[in-house]
Amino acid sequence: MIPPAQPYRQAADCDKIYNERNCCTDGEQCQHARRRVRENTIDKISLNISPSFKPDATTEAEVEQARTLRLARSAIRSWRNRNGEIVARGQVTNLQFGRVFIEDGGKVEKIPVGSLSDDDWCFLAAWWGVPTECSLGDDKFEHRDWLASTMTWKASGLCHKPLYFEEVQLERYGHEAGPVLQPVLSGAHFFMNIATLPYQMGMSPPTECEYALGYYRPGSCAPWLLPPVPLSVRGGLMQAGAIVGGVYLFP
Repeated sequence: MIPPAQPYRQAADCDKIYNERNCCTDGEQCQHARRRVRENTIDKISLNISPSFKPDATTEAEVEQARTLRLARSAIRSWRNRNGEIVARGQVTNLQFGRVFIEDGGKVEKIPVGSLSDDDWCFLAAWWGVPTECSLGDDKFEHRDWLASTMTWKASGLCHKPLYFEEVQLERYGHEAGPVLQPVLSGAHFFMNIATLPYQMGMSPPTECEYALGYYRPGSCAPWLLPPVPLSVRGGLMQAGAIVGGVYLFP
């Protein structure tokens, strides 16, 4: 356990007072908090959320001693559940992880606190030093019959013809290079697509249907990517044929 913090310096001993705020005291409190975080490593953190027997104790031995002395004076009783049935008989010795430890002749029974009767829980709370929790009573739980539902999904058949002049990064995701540079890049993109239009038409024929699958969804944080250069034998043949035909058409 961590020893109690030393008294903080008074305002008269501090040379860091800003707008009536004693920053010497704040600094010492922060140092104390950091020291507690460093010394209470994760292997010392317990998952036991049961109320502590002596919250103001500075050592575990002090907690153990106080619990043993007080609970030794508690009576040996029959512990009952909410239905009035006896589930254990003995003296309470501990409360951990939502279970009360009942010892009788060296044998320890661990009873869930939520299953105890109101009288037994009040007895436990009185000796443990915590407020009494009120149950919701013994009303019968009325269950509900939920109707089974089936949900089906079918992919949309919406498609479009090839978009040869589309700027994916700009038009789909909104990535742009500024008001000055972007028009230049869009113009270059347009004329480059005109020059390579036969290649694109050979790769994706004008009658082919294309879908939006594979793109980022609207509103998603899409990165700015440089698309790869597509390779297509059919597109290469179409581009070569267009170049050869253009040479013969315009000698």
